[in-house]
Amino acid sequence: MRSESERTRIRKVANSRSPNGATFLSHSSKDEDLVLGAILVLEGHGAQVYVDEVDPEMPPYTNTETAAILKSRIRQSKKFVLLTSKNSKESKWVPWELGVADGYKDLGNIALFP
Repeated sequence: MRSESERTRIRKVANSRSPNGATFLSHSSKDEDLVLGAILVLEGHGAQVYVDEVDPEMPPYTNTETAAILKSRIRQSKKFVLLTSKNSKESKWVPWELGVADGYKDLGNIALFP
C-alpha cells in the first residue's frame, strides 16, 4: 500500500503534466479512488498520464470554455484512455470526451480501461 504522501505526489504529477504527447485519462470525478490505480498501471506500461482536474486553464465552473479546453487537451494528447465504471457511464462529460477523442484519434490510440 502506498503512503498518502506518495499517492498525493503521483496525482500532482499527473495533474500538472502537459497534455502534449501524454495519455489523456478520461474519468468521472466520482471515481477519485480509482484514478490513482489507473495512473499507476498506465505509467507502469510507459505512459505519461495527463489528468485535467487541476489544469490551471480550466475555469472554476463548467461552461463552454471548459469544453473548448478539453477539446484542445484531447487533441494535444497522444493517446486517450477512458476509465470505465458505473460513474463514467452515468457522466455527461465522459461520453462526450470519448466522442471528441474518436474525432481526433485513430482507433489504435483510444482505449477503455479496465
